[in-house]
Amino acid sequence: MFAGVLVTFIVLGCFLNLLRKYMKLLSDCRHLPCMKSWHIIGDTPKMVGNNRDFYKCIMKSVEEHREHGLLCLWFGFQPVVLVFKDKYVHDVIGNTKHIEKSFFYKLLAPWLGNGLLTSTGSKWFKSRKMLTPSFHYNILNNFLIVMQNQSNILCEKLDKMVGKGEFNIRPHITNFALDTITETAMGKCVNAQVNEHSEYIESVNRITDIITYQSKSPWLWPDFLFNLHPYGKEAAKCLKYLHDFTDKMIEERSALYLKNSKKKSDNEDGDTQRKKTMAFLDTLLDYFHKGEIDKKSLREEVDTFMFEGHDTTAAGITWTLYFIAAYPDVQKKLQKEVDDFYEENDELTLQNLKKLVYLECVIKEVQRLYPSVPSIGRLAAEDFKIGHHEVKKGTPVSIMISSLHRDPQNFPDPDIFDPDRFLLEDPDMSSHAFIPFSAGPRNCIGQRFAILEEKVAISRIIQRFNLETTQTIGELEPTLDLVLKPSNGIRIKLSHR
Repeated sequence: MFAGVLVTFIVLGCFLNLLRKYMKLLSDCRHLPCMKSWHIIGDTPKMVGNNRDFYKCIMKSVEEHREHGLLCLWFGFQPVVLVFKDKYVHDVIGNTKHIEKSFFYKLLAPWLGNGLLTSTGSKWFKSRKMLTPSFHYNILNNFLIVMQNQSNILCEKLDKMVGKGEFNIRPHITNFALDTITETAMGKCVNAQVNEHSEYIESVNRITDIITYQSKSPWLWPDFLFNLHPYGKEAAKCLKYLHDFTDKMIEERSALYLKNSKKKSDNEDGDTQRKKTMAFLDTLLDYFHKGEIDKKSLREEVDTFMFEGHDTTAAGITWTLYFIAAYPDVQKKLQKEVDDFYEENDELTLQNLKKLVYLECVIKEVQRLYPSVPSIGRLAAEDFKIGHHEVKKGTPVSIMISSLHRDPQNFPDPDIFDPDRFLLEDPDMSSHAFIPFSAGPRNCIGQRFAILEEKVAISRIIQRFNLETTQTIGELEPTLDLVLKPSNGIRIKLSHR
């Protein structure tokens, strides 16, 4: 009986403590624009459902509060401030104090650990400084050879689809992106385009679905509850495969690294050449063998770049191909630019790829409408103001890039696809009005790599094929996973030019 009374008091004490914290949060956020929420459970019932409906709900809610520039949502007891006005975005990510990611990123920890995407403080600063040389001009220039070769393989695969009517092109693009990132960043191609069935891609797709579901289900945030759920058990199987895959790649590259280091230890010219052609993983192995990072940190960074380096770029290319197919006038203009470019240039370089001006405008306009990463999160490091709204320390803040890019004050007729809007730079536009790769100190370290890959792949495709589609924009139905994807795929019909 005494034990029962004790347990009751403990449970009651925990509940009252939680209630006290909730009442404080309510007080802290009472002045913010909010949806009409239920107490305790918040806006969660509106968010539960498939990821497509979740995205629709978020976008609709944000649009209804466009004039405010921000909106407070409640995930159970937890408030999250959504920001979608350029000057407010600057208040958050333009401030070097707010570099810690929001608590949602902790759900990625079992997969990506404490890598560049999820780390903060001195760990993040060290990782950023360590990895920046991997994206030096000379190294990126060397990667163009790989991008061309993989693009040629992609076009050969697409050749087989000519005359077969519409098909979902996304799996082909995803396999291409995976081969490109593994060969450039890891130093070894996994040949996903040749083998087609990629367990790695299937595991990534499934784990991102599960993490997205967990992120909008507050009752599954505690690890011990999630691990008991069927999704938790399925996630464990996916993670085992993904980590084993990464460990194998590290082990094979490390053996080659040690072998080459021994051969070239007395060859200065050879060592200089190696630095020009070294993969991203080689940079990490340098630090690992010097004892500056441990094996766990090594795998965390590799897992992070494997995911971010293929899924986001694949999404960007896929969305772009849809709009090229759906807008014949844009396609003709692009094909003229690409044809002229390849007539004048036998070799691709970072410098001459800048001549594909209209292609870059098309890529930017697609990223405006359907950014690969539709939102990014921060945690308020201290009490601060977003505009005239005060946000308390510890509050999660999400920059809604998808909504920010559709602000009519910066982009007239925001729902209209118009690449010409990027032909001339608007001197009056805020630097935080268009941020497909984020901005500030935590901007995407691989953004130049991604744009190069998109330019090479898309230019090769439209040089070789005519693209058509009967799919309407309404049928695309974006789904909010970790990366913004078309829930029904992208259906394209190809013919030779």
